[in-house]
Amino acid sequence: MTIQNIDTSLQRKSSWLFFLFWVMATVIGAVLGFTISLFIGDRLPSSPIAPVIILAFFLVNLAGIVATCLQWAVLSIFIKRSFAWLVTGLIGWCFPFAAILLLFVHITGQSADLIAAGGLTAGFLQWLTMRKWVPRAGWWIFANTIGWSLVVVLLSQPTPFQLPSSWGYWSMLLFPFFPGVITGITMMLLMKSAHTFLNPSMSPA
Repeated sequence: MTIQNIDTSLQRKSSWLFFLFWVMATVIGAVLGFTISLFIGDRLPSSPIAPVIILAFFLVNLAGIVATCLQWAVLSIFIKRSFAWLVTGLIGWCFPFAAILLLFVHITGQSADLIAAGGLTAGFLQWLTMRKWVPRAGWWIFANTIGWSLVVVLLSQPTPFQLPSSWGYWSMLLFPFFPGVITGITMMLLMKSAHTFLNPSMSPA
């Protein structure tokens, strides 16, 4: 077997291992975030006090925040000095809430819509970092937005994708599966195009 064939096989195995761990990180992180949100949200007073409203909307995107942290744990294995990707992602998830506070916007829609907004802003800010070390990084904005928007579709009432009530909390495992797969495939292809899996110690410029 030639060195080129060995490199190709190594890249293929590494890329699919990356994808598997990425999906697992997304699902575990989102479920953990959802669980924390439900735990704290059930204990919030129903009074429309500003701090309570702010905290309630922050909890909506807690799933994306925790998922981003675990995704970075996987990404940092292959991309050294990728801490900026984590920071920009966390800022992106919190941005919709900062906009609400600064513009004093009255929320009339579903709070779940903030998940899609968080996915968009996080994807855009992470793109600012990713474009330095992978080509065609703009696809990341699209993937992150679409992936997390599917969660909104699944959580909306009514929806043709409504899961049986007998599934209970098991249904939470399915919601983050879609953004995990969509963003995982996108990140895997972007990293393969930059030959990152052949250079695990690769650092952003």
